[in-house]
Amino acid sequence: MEAVAGHLEDWGCGGRVIGMCYDTTASNTGVDKGSAVLLQQEYFLRPILYIECRHHVGELLGKRPWEAIMKYDNGPEFSIYNKLRDIWPDIDIENTEITILDIPDDDEKKKLLDFFDEILDKKDENNEIFVRGDYREVALISRFMIAGELRGGEKMKWSPPSSTSKARFLAQGLCSQKLLAFSKSQIVKEKIFSNRVNVGTEKKKKWILVEDTELLARLKRYTNYAVRFYVQYFLTASMGIEAAVTDLKLFKDLESYKLVDEVLAKEAQKTLLRHRAYLAPQMVMIALWSEKLDEDSKSRMASRLLSIPRKADYKFGLPSVPNITSATQIWDCITAESWEFFDILKQPATFLAKPVNDWEEDDVFIKIGRVVRTMKVVNDCAERGIALAKDYARCLTTDGEQRRMLYQVVEAARRKRSGCNKRDVNLD
Repeated sequence: MEAVAGHLEDWGCGGRVIGMCYDTTASNTGVDKGSAVLLQQEYFLRPILYIECRHHVGELLGKRPWEAIMKYDNGPEFSIYNKLRDIWPDIDIENTEITILDIPDDDEKKKLLDFFDEILDKKDENNEIFVRGDYREVALISRFMIAGELRGGEKMKWSPPSSTSKARFLAQGLCSQKLLAFSKSQIVKEKIFSNRVNVGTEKKKKWILVEDTELLARLKRYTNYAVRFYVQYFLTASMGIEAAVTDLKLFKDLESYKLVDEVLAKEAQKTLLRHRAYLAPQMVMIALWSEKLDEDSKSRMASRLLSIPRKADYKFGLPSVPNITSATQIWDCITAESWEFFDILKQPATFLAKPVNDWEEDDVFIKIGRVVRTMKVVNDCAERGIALAKDYARCLTTDGEQRRMLYQVVEAARRKRSGCNKRDVNLD
């Protein structure tokens, strides 16, 4: 906490901070000793937005349901995926019959395909493909696992699991689908989906392999859940203005999914209920700029807030979060604390009194919109910064100031190149 406050002072930007984006570990989110709480109480001394990293929440939506139906694995990597990585070179990729997902509802299948196609077609401001690396791979595999094919006759190119670490984003989304896809391969059956059973005696043992159909069934259950919910949530996690709408819809969709798989749906709901930061009274106001929320809902949100008087003082610490049920509407999350959103941004809420269809012409609405549409709701940049610091912590210098300058030089150099692989750098 002291280091963060010190750097904000050095850079002279502490007074301009409106929110803190952090991962969901107890060291950050602790009610009394969490770094986020201490920063507000001891440094900012004013209302501030608490922004949970949505990628970390997404990973928990992948991890907790997995743990609910699979054997507990306390290692840093997924042991079952390690087995897949080890035998991958021996899998007959070209001739193995691929197992795809069973989604009987045609409407649901179409919605899923439309979602992943949109992700794959998304381009940035330079008209270049936006989704790359692991994110693009998981979108391609998900599309293939749903339809059994890619668009335009494109051939599916299968690559070995690049990481089985529990700390790696989307490792489960990628590895679970690859394992299910090649579950009919003979070597996969023998090494992963079979158990050695002694059919002899204690003195004269005779071992045979017996197929573990229960493990395969659990993997199918998990992968169906992952593609429907976990992968979708993760790939759209950076869309901050849609966060509250997405989270509330996800809770209700999981309620319906209980008819398909009650165990997985309940575990995912429990995870989501532990991470309701975007439905907190202050953060839920960002939904006013959502493109997924209809005008009637926005009007109800505005009317609800205007009917509640402002509080005379502020309460520091983690924001209060509403109870969520399948009947909850987004305007139910609004309380007197929602006024703090406008105080934090130092903007009036005058546009709320206007009809919703006039908001787009309102200067204040436009100004706040520029802020919330670019608000970072994932802390990937911090994760990359930590990785950079680890790589260069003991390189060239031990002087703290020189080291910080080194980090900036390396970061600037990486931005100028399309990649940091040796093949991208001309060493001649």
